Amino acid sequence: MRGSEGAWAVARGVVGAVLSAADPASAVARAVRSGRSGDAGGGAAGREVPRRLVVSVGKAARAMARGFVEGGGEACGPMCVVTPEDADHPVPTERNVRAAQRVVAAIEGWRRGERDGEVLCVLLSGGASALVTMPMEGLTVEDVAAATRALLRAGAPIEDLNCVRRHVDALKGGRMAAKAWPRRVEQWVLSDVLGDRLEVIGSGPCAADPTTFADALGVLERYGVGGACGRVREFLEAGTRGGHAETIKPGDRVLGGVRTTMVGSNAMAVDAAAEELTRHGFRVVGVERGVVGEAAEAGRRLGVLARALGPAEAIVWGGETTVRVGEARGVGGRNQEMTLAAAIEIEGAQGVAVAAFGTDGVDGPTDAAGAVVTGQTCARAREAGLDASAALAAHDSHTFFAALERAGWEHLIRTGPTGTNVNDVAIALRVRE
Repeated sequence: MRGSEGAWAVARGVVGAVLSAADPASAVARAVRSGRSGDAGGGAAGREVPRRLVVSVGKAARAMARGFVEGGGEACGPMCVVTPEDADHPVPTERNVRAAQRVVAAIEGWRRGERDGEVLCVLLSGGASALVTMPMEGLTVEDVAAATRALLRAGAPIEDLNCVRRHVDALKGGRMAAKAWPRRVEQWVLSDVLGDRLEVIGSGPCAADPTTFADALGVLERYGVGGACGRVREFLEAGTRGGHAETIKPGDRVLGGVRTTMVGSNAMAVDAAAEELTRHGFRVVGVERGVVGEAAEAGRRLGVLARALGPAEAIVWGGETTVRVGEARGVGGRNQEMTLAAAIEIEGAQGVAVAAFGTDGVDGPTDAAGAVVTGQTCARAREAGLDASAALAAHDSHTFFAALERAGWEHLIRTGPTGTNVNDVAIALRVRE
């Protein structure tokens, strides 16, 4: 492929390859098949299959449950599945408490009549922290919701938000595994957290929590939201004085029977993008993981690097940037803003393309997952009476790309909700002229 159209086509192909690699059903099915042996569900003739309860929670819960069935065969048992259709996200409501009660009832029912070899199978994906909410005794869901809203408005990252969640919830911070102990727990995790820290993903229902009540209290103080969530603050303060039991810590015996398999992550998505580019004959000269910060700044940096690429060279990034909108009233998302900033930097460059997209298929309050731009995007915009720099300043990237689309130039990436979420992927490439 040659020229900007060729670069655009390759970039779109990479999107498909990444989404295929991040498909939760396929990922779980592969992992379950590869892990099947003996008492882990092999189902060999004459061997008793362990009695299992499958709990699947998160944005990809339904797909992961389907993959478990496909990969596990006769090893499957009763299932409790909680999806975004069953509860609210990201601020919990009574629906979320009812979902948590369903999970606890399923675990307690499974424990009755227990026998050797029983296994609790947990399928965990992004969104699980909110979807299943069971406030500790002395707190209400309204208390937890107030703290969640306050921290989100203050811009707290997921690591800090989930530190607080773990200390105010009866199923987080290893406490789900404690409910199953001494039976075994096998969990398959689709990570939406950069760095794949198990205590952060879904607030670690079956993982050790290295943080303390003091750490959680420090989060409220750091973001100045203690006054907005008084009941939660009081609960955490009591916890620091020993008034409440801590979360499950590393080395605790209840975690001795927990086995974890990572079935999907941003790192895996980045690898899939690099493999697809290599398959197309590109030399991947730069891979960067954990990209964060302002979307526009990241886009400008990627654009500068893209201009410097040689023929058939490419760069792959993984991460999740942010957009601080302020008083602006534009419509967009972090990936569209990132590519718009990159488009300005690569203007006039021949054979160069930059793409960025969210693997969940959603980018801000829009129907797009992201966008693809080339060195000709800004020139096309001027022909259509559009100003790329003004749109970027107004955080109005989606309006900009939608107008280009109406003018006959396709830039937006539309996948629809994908049922997965392993953060974002961005690529830059230059085709041979």
